Amino acid sequence: MAATATAATAITRLVVTVVACVLLLKVTRRALVLVSGAGTAAATLALAVLLSFEQQSVLLPLGLILVYVAFNTLGFFLLPGLMIGELLPTKVRGLCGGYIFCLFNVILFGFTKLFPVMNQSIGMPGMFGLFGVSAAIATLILFLMLPETKGKSLIQIEQYYQKPNILWVTRNKTAEGQSV
Repeated sequence: MAATATAATAITRLVVTVVACVLLLKVTRRALVLVSGAGTAAATLALAVLLSFEQQSVLLPLGLILVYVAFNTLGFFLLPGLMIGELLPTKVRGLCGGYIFCLFNVILFGFTKLFPVMNQSIGMPGMFGLFGVSAAIATLILFLMLPETKGKSLIQIEQYYQKPNILWVTRNKTAEGQSV
């Protein structure tokens, strides 16, 4: 059963990665990350609720896990690597990009090591509830702050960050305002 779940997860990630590569040519990065966040939050919160009840079927939780993996891969997993090259200033892009991915992997390692402790203290429904709430908060923060970078030059993106207003949703998005 574990081998089947691992294979299904890997295949889902592969298929969604290919789909995301095509979608990146057609839709905005903001749209992709917001759909990813909303889908990740919905799948994990649904899984938390489902696991709170005694159920006989394994198929529905497995299906929700695959939905979670698909939505997570669509934006949360793929876009940070792509957007580091767009969001960081040219002078620090290489160094800071490396530090960001190093920090990401250290945090990922830490959560992997904390999993048994967290599972024992709050249980599997609590874990997925925590993941769902975290994904919802991340999606809200990204909605408020993440600029759209598709079709923008690196100079336009750097100019965006030189303005004092950090909230994307309150920026002037017209061509006249030169907002990203």
